[in-house]
Amino acid sequence: MAGEWVSPLISQFAGSIDHQLVLRPGQVLKGKVIQLLPQQTAWVQLGKFQVLARLEVPLTAGQTEWFQVLDVSRPMTLKVIGNPSINGTGQSSTDHEWQPVLRWLGVDDTAPNRQLLQFFLTHHLPVTRSLFQQVQETLAQVGQGEWQRQAVLMAVQNGWTPTATIVRSVGMFLHQPSLADTLAQLEKMVGDGQRDVLQALLSRLAVHQFSAQQLKHYFQGMSFHISRAKSQGTVSPEYLSALSLPALLQTWLKGEILSQSARNQAENILYQLAGQHLLMQGDGHLPVSYALFQLLVRQHGRTDSVYGELQGYKDQKGKLSSDHCRLLLYVNLQRLGETCVDVYVQNRLITVKLFNDLIRQSWLDSYKPLLQQGLAAQQYKLSSLVAKKWQALRTAPVKAKQGISWGHYQGVDIRI
Repeated sequence: MAGEWVSPLISQFAGSIDHQLVLRPGQVLKGKVIQLLPQQTAWVQLGKFQVLARLEVPLTAGQTEWFQVLDVSRPMTLKVIGNPSINGTGQSSTDHEWQPVLRWLGVDDTAPNRQLLQFFLTHHLPVTRSLFQQVQETLAQVGQGEWQRQAVLMAVQNGWTPTATIVRSVGMFLHQPSLADTLAQLEKMVGDGQRDVLQALLSRLAVHQFSAQQLKHYFQGMSFHISRAKSQGTVSPEYLSALSLPALLQTWLKGEILSQSARNQAENILYQLAGQHLLMQGDGHLPVSYALFQLLVRQHGRTDSVYGELQGYKDQKGKLSSDHCRLLLYVNLQRLGETCVDVYVQNRLITVKLFNDLIRQSWLDSYKPLLQQGLAAQQYKLSSLVAKKWQALRTAPVKAKQGISWGHYQGVDIRI
């Protein structure tokens, strides 16, 4: 499942929350007024940090309230949630800590609502009545599990409305078995004619060698464009060349040719592909770009899913800069086991780390001249090629400087 490798990899680049305060418009957090200043400004303690803020209503030094961030300019603007508390603690003597916020949101003080509010606060999400209600409704439809909440988080951070369809799509991509496995299961469920078409299509789309042309061809075949394919009862090359995998599955689902189990499997695969389509778009509002994807790679008569994450800064045209980017590829190989390739590009200098418990440095060194020659032909230079144990990826210290924020909304980071 993608979630098994995405989470530890993201943690390598997300930065340490213990050393960083993230503030974004709409975010809600508890604060204490430390010192009052002229023009209704004050130093406010937010957790371990003190920020200079403009207060919308007069408060007194030492007063603790729930605040919503309205503006992140300096000084930022903070709005008191609800009415300022009488005792200056942000709650009445009978309130639960979060009850003023729940009351402000207009929802009941229940255990599920407290858990959902904690989820919003922990992940620095904007808190509004409409968004809170939307997430409530979505989780009621898709389930309250951990993968559903992680899919909600990724949707909100990217600025997507967290509808049931979007959350299910993102969650299916990240937490279903690999695309290669789900397609193999579907092949066993369909009839001979459908199996022939599916196998022929996957044989055409699968990546046999990593080239720009093959990758472009693959992603076009996985996209949700309008298919030009018109079947005339035979699996002709012309039919397959105009057919995408989503178009084929959608055609099957419109008819009555699939059993119920095959229909369910086809629907799950469509959700996976829709999730990949979303996660390859990244966030157009940020100066950085990222994409998560799966590749079906065909080698030695076997099809495997290779998971990938591409991240980097955008150029002036809004495209990913090929001079400054990072590519992570993960695959569970039949004989070598878990393998991750980390390719880092800086000023056209390339650093490659290969995480695997069986591959030795001496074996990699024998391929270095060939790799150097291939990169030189594309005007790149190999800086290093290093083999590392898999555990080194899991336990590497978090470095905030390497982080790429996945937040959609404008905000500021306040560090110690």
